[in-house]
Order: sequence, then C-alpha cells, then structure tokens
Amino acid sequence: RKTAPDQGYPNHLCRKEKLMARKKIARVAIPDQICELLIERIHQGELKPGDRIPSEYELAEELGVSRVSLKIALQKLNTLGVTETRIGDGTYVCEFNMRPYFEELINNDILNLNHRQLNEFRVMLEYSVMHLAISKKDLDSGIQRLEDIYHRMHDALMADDLAEYHTQHFHFHQCICDMSENPLYQQLYSALSDLLYDLYKINTEKTWSLTDRQSSLVHHYEILDCFKRHDVKKCLQIEDELLTDPALLSSE
Repeated sequence: RKTAPDQGYPNHLCRKEKLMARKKIARVAIPDQICELLIERIHQGELKPGDRIPSEYELAEELGVSRVSLKIALQKLNTLGVTETRIGDGTYVCEFNMRPYFEELINNDILNLNHRQLNEFRVMLEYSVMHLAISKKDLDSGIQRLEDIYHRMHDALMADDLAEYHTQHFHFHQCICDMSENPLYQQLYSALSDLLYDLYKINTEKTWSLTDRQSSLVHHYEILDCFKRHDVKKCLQIEDELLTDPALLSSE
C-alpha cells in the first residue's frame, strides 16, 4: 500500500529524519536546571528573601550535581539579582528589584535615547497603567489617595514650593501605577523612578515656560476626574494628546 509523501520534506529522508526535522528536543544544561529549581522554591515560599540557602556542599549532595555546576548556577542567580553571595557567610535570597539594571542602562546612556524617545516611552507606560488601573472595579481607596496627592500638588504650587510640587507630581503617577495592582508595572515604575521624576520635572517646567503654572493642575485634575467618573475613554484621550504635544516630545 502506498502512502502519501510527507508534505514539506524531501522524499529521500527516512522516517526517523523526518520526525527529527519536525521537532528537536532541547537539552537543558545542568546549571540552568538548578536555577529553575531554586527559583521554583522561592516562588513556592520554601525560600524567602533574607533566607540563607544551604551550603554548596549540602546543595550539591541534595541535588546530585557537581559543585562546579552549582557554582555556575549560583553565579547566574547572583547576576540576575535573585541571590547574593557574601564572602565567608554564604548565599542569601534577595528581594528582587529591576532598579539596578535600569539604572545602569540610563546612567551610562547605553541605549543612547533622546528626550523625545524617553517621553514617548513614558507616555505609553502611563497609557497602559492608566487603562489597567481605571478598569479596576474597586477604585475608592485609590481615588482617595490620588485626590489627597492632587491637593498636596495644589498647595505646594500655591506656596511656590516647586520642589514639593515636583515630588507630589511624581507620587501622583506612582499612585496610579499602584492602582493597576500589576507587580510588573510596579517594579518597572520603581526601577525607573529617577528617570520618570526627572522627565516630569523637565516637562512641567517646559510647560510653565509656554503657558502658566495653573495648566499643570488643570491637566492632573482632569485625570483625577476621569478616575472618579470611571471614564476610560477620556482618560486615554488625555494621554493621546501628550503624544502630539511638541513641548513634551522635542528631541532636546
């Protein structure tokens, strides 16, 4: 009985070769397996931030791996910021934070981004966070915190305390990020806090040079009002307008 040839494969390939061509089995290196296992233990709560993991000898014995493979795995976890090895003391689980990585990228200008590109990223980050936050069902406590911050912004501006205004301005947007209840956005916002603070400050001062200081309060009151009314469409429209604002999106 003749069978139809496998489509997409040369007829001269044997059955085994055809099967291998369809799917290759990936080999996972021992150090990578050790990393996955330790990270899984952290996720399951067996290991918590601040805990000292077993010694290299104990862990190698438990897992049945060489100490060389274990050292490579621990070096990788240290590089990722999951663990920290203290000379003469051992290796400890860390509270993971993306901030050091973004600080290196920004402070050393590794990405070589201009002001416009940074602002585009900032606006789209706000866009995503606002969309997620305003879509939550229970917003009452978050809205109250947001309103309190708005009033502190208002009071600082009326008192001509510009440093306090810039601080509260940052807290306003950080509060919205917290309202999203998304740990990844919260980690990202925290990691980029210095950059975002500087962008808000520069943008605000540029806006003040073109209009008046009251316009900043109006803009943030509109955002607060959108949250009070659960008006997703209007809130996102406000962010859309920022993408076409030449004052905020110039390259300098």
